[in-house]
Amino acid sequence: MARTPFGSPPGGLWDRLGHHWLVIDVDGTKQAARQRALPQTRDLPAPHRRFDRVCAKGYFARKRGQVGRTRTTVLQPYTHQWIGTFSGPGNGEYRAELRQALQAITAYAAAFALPLSHIIVRVDGLYGNKAPLNEILSQQCGVIGRSKEYSWLDLPEVQTRLQSAPDAQLTHPESGSVRDLYDCLAVPLTPAGPVVRLLVATHPTSDHKPAIGVVRKETVYELFYTTLPPHAFTASDVLLLTPMYNCARIKLTAPRDGCKLWSMRFIMYPGGSHDQEQDSEVRRIGVG
Repeated sequence: MARTPFGSPPGGLWDRLGHHWLVIDVDGTKQAARQRALPQTRDLPAPHRRFDRVCAKGYFARKRGQVGRTRTTVLQPYTHQWIGTFSGPGNGEYRAELRQALQAITAYAAAFALPLSHIIVRVDGLYGNKAPLNEILSQQCGVIGRSKEYSWLDLPEVQTRLQSAPDAQLTHPESGSVRDLYDCLAVPLTPAGPVVRLLVATHPTSDHKPAIGVVRKETVYELFYTTLPPHAFTASDVLLLTPMYNCARIKLTAPRDGCKLWSMRFIMYPGGSHDQEQDSEVRRIGVG
């Protein structure tokens, strides 16, 4: 019995020009494990731990535990398909797991005759440096993610763009914070290329240290990179597609209104305003 991953119409995302894209999430996480003390008496066998085969010591931030492991998942969210999952003990090898994830995505696209140029690999800040981004770009896939390369803020073309008016303003649906968006269309990844599209989101500082971004002169700067074309995805569209904005994240929830899971669309209509209140009236967000 065969099962196709798409219904009619296929799941995915349609840009402002009506072109179809497929989003695939690559997410790297860490899981810590706590170990209790083992009794050691003469009448008991030598102690051993089953976790020794799959876990190791490492850095797990705020997660409590003596040992742990990493896990990288590759998910096609429209049909709940797990394309791959890769793991390692301790701190793991997130770069090696990313390469395995990209190989799985390439094989998935080939099996269903999907063009790699219209697959969007969505990643978080773990892959926000230049080296993993360069590996993703080498696969000819689209990409969208959060960057930790704050040295980009010092580039002349970025500084010049920040001196002008923002392209848009976006209000976070949960915190209510307002961000100014600056769209830098061609920022070199290295002096020899390639170039990526860089979005700079700024907002004033608060009493708490920001969990994301860097603070300069009482302003928080957050960086997001993508290869999506600006004529099809505005700056607001790109930021709404990042995992930071839960309202636009393609959630693994049950479909509503009697729709099949793969028949619900995320549509951005041609034209329209950059104002969020107006955009919310023409944007339908959901799975598939």
